[in-house]
Amino acid sequence: DGYGRSDQEWTKNYSYGISDEWDSAKSKLLPREPQHGYVETPDYASYLNCSAETFSNAAALLGQRVRIYGANSPELKDWLNAQETVFKNCLHKEGDPVFLPEPVKLDKVALKNDRAYQTASAYFYAGDHKEARKRFAEIGENTRSPYAKLARYLVIRCYVREGLRQEAYSKPQEEIFRTAEAAALKIINDPAMAGIYAPTKRLLNLVRYRIAPEKELARLGAFFSGKWNSDGSDWNTAMRDYSNLVKNHVLKDAPQ
Repeated sequence: DGYGRSDQEWTKNYSYGISDEWDSAKSKLLPREPQHGYVETPDYASYLNCSAETFSNAAALLGQRVRIYGANSPELKDWLNAQETVFKNCLHKEGDPVFLPEPVKLDKVALKNDRAYQTASAYFYAGDHKEARKRFAEIGENTRSPYAKLARYLVIRCYVREGLRQEAYSKPQEEIFRTAEAAALKIINDPAMAGIYAPTKRLLNLVRYRIAPEKELARLGAFFSGKWNSDGSDWNTAMRDYSNLVKNHVLKDAPQ
């Protein structure tokens, strides 16, 4: 998810070959069908709906499923068809229907856990973040699901995307981002969630960029001084954000 990024910046970072890893992994099973799409926000920024990581993660899961079930198994066919349906939502535009995977036909817990996650993801990429958030929250409470911890993180991503679709720095956006901030801090303060601290901290930085610019300026200042590099920030992104914050929140209020 992005904020303050232009279409040109996103295109430079995520070329139209981002799904090659996924396409290559499934090429022997299904025909190639590239699927990409940008989502524009009210402040003229945009983000890529299905990122490179989306496809690389799916390719890795496909490899796992092939090893578990076999390349010609009904279980793999069921999972693969569902995943392709999920990716149809990568091109979703306002007013389009949500493409939902069919219910699992095989009575297997693993496939049912997969399908619950795939269905929540379909709503996420289709822009129905409230429904996606509800479903991810349910998965997060299911301790028997291998997606439980990840789902808790994705609840925050739902809030972030919902917030990005609001007018920048508006009251509705602030309320959504405040909720996202609280959810992120809950994860960061949970030792059992240590495996997803880094991406959660990046989301926390994103929302604070909007709702607490003074805190984000201080964090970035510490980052540049070498006193803080625990959140996976990269130099180019940090510099861009710092420059934007100085321009919009420091120089803007300076005496002329």
